[in-house]
Amino acid sequence: MGPMNPVHASAARMIGTMTMAGLVMVMVMPAPVQAVDITVVGSWTEFIDQADLTGGAGTNLTGTYTSMTNVNIVAITNTTGRTDNWRVDIKRVDTTWDGSLRLSARRTSSGSGTGRITGGTSYLQLTTSDQTLFSGRGDRFDVSIQLRVTGASLTLSPNQYITTVQYTVIDMP
Repeated sequence: MGPMNPVHASAARMIGTMTMAGLVMVMVMPAPVQAVDITVVGSWTEFIDQADLTGGAGTNLTGTYTSMTNVNIVAITNTTGRTDNWRVDIKRVDTTWDGSLRLSARRTSSGSGTGRITGGTSYLQLTTSDQTLFSGRGDRFDVSIQLRVTGASLTLSPNQYITTVQYTVIDMP
C-alpha cells in the first residue's frame, strides 16, 4: 500500500483506492466572544481507504462518512441567567478543502443546565459564512454535536483535505 494522503475537514475522511488512501480531519476553534462564553472540545479525523469501496476493487467509495454523535461537546456559560438568550453560529474555515466535499453538523443532545435549547437537530451544510446552528437561553453544558462529510468519490484526488469548524456564541437582547 502506498503512502497515506490525508483529507481534513471539520468532519474529516480519507479518500483512496487499493493503493492510495486519504484522510479527513476536523479541528474545532471557538471564536472570541464577549459576555457569554462558548467552549468546544473534540475533533474528528477519518481515513478513507480500500475498505470504504462499495464493492471492492473497481468500485466507488461509500461517499458519506459520519462522526460519533458527540464528536464535539459544546458548553455555553457566563450568561446572566436562565432568561439570557443566545444563539450559536457555525462555519467552515478551510485550510485545504475540495468543493465537492460537503460538511454538515447537527445537534444530537440538549445537554444540561438552566434555561432551554432549540433547533439544530437536522443536518446543516456548513459554508464559509456564519449560519445559526441552534439557540437557547441560560447556561448549557454537554451539548453534543455530530458531523458528516458527503461527496467523497474516486474522482477526488487522493490528498489531505482540512477544514476547521468554528463555533461562535452571540448574546441576544
